[in-house]
Amino acid sequence: AAITGPLFLFLPFAPGRARDKSAAVQVMGIFIAASIIFTVYSGGDWMPGFRFLVPVAPMLLLLAVIGLHNVFLVARQAGLFTAVPQRLLAVFLITAVFSTAFYGRTMIRGQIPTMATGLRAIRGHALPVHFQVAKWLRDNTSGAFSVATGEAGLIGYWNPGLRLLDCNGLMDKNVARIRKTGGALNADYFLDQEPDFIILPGLDIPDPALVDPTPSGAYVSAFLTNPRFQASYHLVQQFSGFGIYARTGN
Repeated sequence: AAITGPLFLFLPFAPGRARDKSAAVQVMGIFIAASIIFTVYSGGDWMPGFRFLVPVAPMLLLLAVIGLHNVFLVARQAGLFTAVPQRLLAVFLITAVFSTAFYGRTMIRGQIPTMATGLRAIRGHALPVHFQVAKWLRDNTSGAFSVATGEAGLIGYWNPGLRLLDCNGLMDKNVARIRKTGGALNADYFLDQEPDFIILPGLDIPDPALVDPTPSGAYVSAFLTNPRFQASYHLVQQFSGFGIYARTGN
């Protein structure tokens, strides 16, 4: 509802009579249904930023606009709004789309000058430190390498040779089950895979949500208190909010 707002009310009217439009609606409906099934199976949209909803948000918005257009056409055929031209409807739809799209993260960029892809920036979203970590890895690695972390978006984007060991569970079903139940993360699960680097956030700016080992399966303290981690990894780079640990011998 945060993305399409009141336009959600027109979703049931999206299926139309035109074959080409109906086919497009059916395809988008399949994607949305698959996303809903996956979200339910995963225990809900539990990650920050509505990340499970984002992939299908444009489809929901488009279907809502199609539904509104169908309602308008039926109303005109019934003799209503006969004096309302098509151009006025287009202006209304454009206004509705932009007004709802400004809500949340849909048209918001981060604080990274090299990735100014939105219309306005919000503090705390895509911080420059993510870029600093990504650049450090790019400048200090070559070929394929593995990283265990829960902060992987921009870091992985700038390092195509990176193999991610996802500590937050978005790409690992075993970790996702821990996050779903709120259990404590076992660092040995990742240490057994011998990642080349382990990136831990919140070291110099402690955050209870990061260092507490039980809520949401947080992973920072799970590594820091693990004897194997202490013996096998050493801090090679400290940024404001992030620490990069390398496996001994790398």
